[in-house]
Amino acid sequence: MTRTRPLPGGKSRTVTIYAVTSLAFGQAEPAEIASRIRGHRQIEALHHIRDTTYAEDASQVRTGTGPRVMATLRIL
Repeated sequence: MTRTRPLPGGKSRTVTIYAVTSLAFGQAEPAEIASRIRGHRQIEALHHIRDTTYAEDASQVRTGTGPRVMATLRIL
């Protein structure tokens, strides 16, 4: 996807965005790709909040069902 952004002074800057997808060529419509990218960003935003607020990545619980139980408690 390529976007041109206007800059002060009447100049412009072209930005090219690359994305890797498993979609077939016929399925890779720009709107579909944009939708999937937005969905992924929402998931990453949730993970960022859980890590910064609850320090989930620093958890020492690593075996059995412990990680799932702790994640569920943090969500509550």
